[in-house]
Amino acid sequence: MTEDHYRVLGVSPSASGEEIRSAYRREARRLHPDSAGSASSADMARLNEAYRVLSDPGRRVMYDRSREPMRTAADDRSPGASHRPTPPPSPIGPARFPWRFVTVVALIGAGVVLVGALTSPPGEEGVVDGVLRPGSCAEIDVESFAREVPCTLEPGELVVDALVPTDQDCPLSTRSHLDRLGLGRACLVPRP
Repeated sequence: MTEDHYRVLGVSPSASGEEIRSAYRREARRLHPDSAGSASSADMARLNEAYRVLSDPGRRVMYDRSREPMRTAADDRSPGASHRPTPPPSPIGPARFPWRFVTVVALIGAGVVLVGALTSPPGEEGVVDGVLRPGSCAEIDVESFAREVPCTLEPGELVVDALVPTDQDCPLSTRSHLDRLGLGRACLVPRP
């Protein structure tokens, strides 16, 4: 059976937090090993545990709930007391993942993406993103690297005919320059 913390502190179960604190201080002065000797260290440990439980409101509520069976057992001894057993708590099943909810949200998301793709205007063709592709316009910088530029459709403008790995050569009818991003060789031809 556990220790009755209210009895250890010498307070009633309805005592306020201030009453518990002052009772603890009073008993701590009386039981402290410096004043009462080393034989009182066990009593001091019981006092500290009682104060730790009763000074914290959450622990006190849990402690009071744990005392309920002791209180009803004492009440059964009194004449005319009727004891009603507490029903056991209803069991809670295992946690379940909300598959239906996730499926509905995924379908709605897919529908939004599909509708957005069907109703949005097509992307612009001449957008420069810095990545050379066959058909994109290019210029040669001062370091002899090819880089993408916006197309002007003027004769003589360089257009990427093909991209080949750096260990291969471009066809003889094209000018070979390394890609600025290091993705390979750009085979360039002038626009007619």
